[in-house]
Amino acid sequence: MAELRSLQRAKKVLGKKNDLIFKDEKYVNFLKGLPAMIMQNGLGQTAAMLRVKGQKDIMYTKMYELLNGFLKENLLPNVDLMEAVIRETNVAAYLRLQNEALEYTGWMKQFALAFQIIPSKPEKKEKMKESKTDGGHDATATS
Repeated sequence: MAELRSLQRAKKVLGKKNDLIFKDEKYVNFLKGLPAMIMQNGLGQTAAMLRVKGQKDIMYTKMYELLNGFLKENLLPNVDLMEAVIRETNVAAYLRLQNEALEYTGWMKQFALAFQIIPSKPEKKEKMKESKTDGGHDATATS
């Protein structure tokens, strides 16, 4: 039985799981918005933004390289994503590329959320300990 294309994409993204695990919540939040960014701005502008921001922050470079790699496997055998977006004049081919990017970024988002590692904040732990020791009541309140 043929495997669904969506599951094939999920397996490819899951194979890159280590590239999607971030200790900084900023990166997970970025991935949460990446599919919407592609829908609102288009694949070309989103890819360009990733390249520009990648000059200052490696996370954006990593996202560009992941997306470029996924699309190269199926649709861009010998061409970089930016080059393909700039040269593509066929609207149907561009939309196919963009839809494929949306599928992959959707899976990237899901796996980033599933495997995120967010360090606990010490102040939250302290507040929880304090509320447990005084029975959950405000110590400053009067009877």
